[in-house]
Order: sequence, then C-alpha cells, then structure tokens
Amino acid sequence: MKQEAREAIWRERIGKWRRSGLSGPKFCARHGLYLKSFYRWRKRLDGERTQRVKQQDVGADLVPVQLMAACGEVRIEVGTAVVVVTEQSSPTALRTALQALDVLR
Repeated sequence: MKQEAREAIWRERIGKWRRSGLSGPKFCARHGLYLKSFYRWRKRLDGERTQRVKQQDVGADLVPVQLMAACGEVRIEVGTAVVVVTEQSSPTALRTALQALDVLR
C-alpha cells in the first residue's frame, strides 16, 4: 500500500477516535488496531496539525462564541493537549491556556 493511502486511512482512524470520546487503548481494542501504531500515527499527524496552526497567521483577538452543544462544552485540541471550554470558563484562563499552547501570539 502506498504511503499516501496509509496516511489517509490513519487520518480517518485518528479523526474517528477523536470523535469517539474513547481512550486510545479502548479505541484500538474495539477496532483491532495495534496501540503502538496508533500512537505513532497520532503523534505524526498531530505534529502536522500543530505545524499548520503555527504557519497560519492566527490573530491574538478572541471572538465571542455562543455554545450550542448539548453538553455545554467545546473542546480545543492542539497536538496532544486538549482545552475544554464551558460556559463557566474564565476568558482570562482560556487566553492563558491558549498562549501556553502557543496558539495565540
């Protein structure tokens, strides 16, 4: 199988895992995947995502967001880090977390 095809398959798998809410080991067990391969591909693809975010000109201004999700939270994933924002989240704490992840400049 060509590298591009393998990468596309793993992009789909990692996306499905992110949406599943399962831990990596549970997702791999459920789908018959090797955990070591899963972690290797997740690290590789997360590195590409982080690189793309850094390459974009991300402004430092935050914009108002209305939470519409039934669970009342928004997940922001940067690499392997996850920031969970709820209606009770402090704007200052959110800004600090995003700056620590080098999303805001």
